[in-house]
Amino acid sequence: KNDQENRNTIAMGLAVAALRGVASALFVEWGLIHVAAFFMISPPGWKNDNAKVYAGVYDKYMTALGAPKPMAPAGPYASAVWPPHSGKILCHHGINLGWVGVWALVMPVWLYTSNRTAFVFGLVPYLADWGYFITQDAFDLCGVPGQAQTFIVSAALCCTSLVVIEEYDVPAWERAVTLAVPALLFGAAVAVRSAHALGWGPRVGSKDHAQGSQPMPQSAAIGPAPAAAATGQLA
Repeated sequence: KNDQENRNTIAMGLAVAALRGVASALFVEWGLIHVAAFFMISPPGWKNDNAKVYAGVYDKYMTALGAPKPMAPAGPYASAVWPPHSGKILCHHGINLGWVGVWALVMPVWLYTSNRTAFVFGLVPYLADWGYFITQDAFDLCGVPGQAQTFIVSAALCCTSLVVIEEYDVPAWERAVTLAVPALLFGAAVAVRSAHALGWGPRVGSKDHAQGSQPMPQSAAIGPAPAAAATGQLA
């Protein structure tokens, strides 16, 4: 009996160690991608080079609009005249992606110090990814690297939950909640990807995306503008 208990203890320890390692690796990957997103979004957004921001983020959409090369603007994004300071909100978004990416990079600290609140810390990048999923992934604007992040952060939070459950006397309601939360985003992402594969919903090639490639109506155009206004630079 004691030998069996010892084997079970060793097996459980190895399982927890594996879960901790997987969760840490996934959080680090997600964090690095989002720190990179800060550099891709905030500097050009600060300079009002908004076309460069959209070309980098909407990579799949730009390809569908006929971008001449990867990470290049296309369609109305390539010819748009941006009002001064319109890129500052994009810069703001990039800064938020940067700090939440750093937060995810620190997640291994909470995991490897057996922190009882590791799941709560893991909620920060997980909840941040919901914003991306709702506004971009659901509309099929981004390519595989962007789409993968939703699955990655959901899996990371699920592994974190399992680590906490195995290391602490977690009540049944908490087990259910902490396992259901990451499954919610993971399941939603599976549903969206499946819908797009079946030709349902807004996606590249659909009517919604085709409308996005139409020229800006004259009534909505900003009109002729000096070079300073076009670039967002003030005299």
